[in-house]
Amino acid sequence: MSLDLLEPLARLVTTTEAIEGLRDLFAAEEPLDDIAARVAETAVAAIPYADDVSITVLSWPDARTAASTHERALELDHQQYASGRGPCLEAAWRRTPVRAVIGEEHQRWPEFVEAAQRVGIRASLSVPLLIGGITEEQELVGSLNIYSDTTSAFDPFDAALMRLYTIAAGQAISNATRWQKARE
Repeated sequence: MSLDLLEPLARLVTTTEAIEGLRDLFAAEEPLDDIAARVAETAVAAIPYADDVSITVLSWPDARTAASTHERALELDHQQYASGRGPCLEAAWRRTPVRAVIGEEHQRWPEFVEAAQRVGIRASLSVPLLIGGITEEQELVGSLNIYSDTTSAFDPFDAALMRLYTIAAGQAISNATRWQKARE
């Protein structure tokens, strides 16, 4: 096998293992925020250079962090909510992955960049998080946000892998939402 294919193949295997780790969540009868925390923890293993992960949940007109693996991610999310802009919100609103190299985004999101630099984050990848099946209308939940200490982290291949990951994560969250509504 070509050396050019080994690195992407290794990344695909890592993401596949993380998706397999979500399998137990499909049958779980836990509150939404507990499932979100497990999804965030599993996502750290899904992509190289992921140092912190959070899940943004949009509930008009507000956004909140349902889960985070580290206080830094929570701080960065809150900065975006306070300013009303940043990659996690843009990914959710546009329903498309948003990659950012922190040093290159000062014009676009000055508050986010300053907060990221303060806590040592150098790159981010936010991917929309949708629930609902293939045959039914998908509903926007928010975004899965991945933060890295490495400037060169995350490329278009990683964005595609995380879209695949969020399909499985969305199903786990959808199941948790149904369970929580039934319980209430």
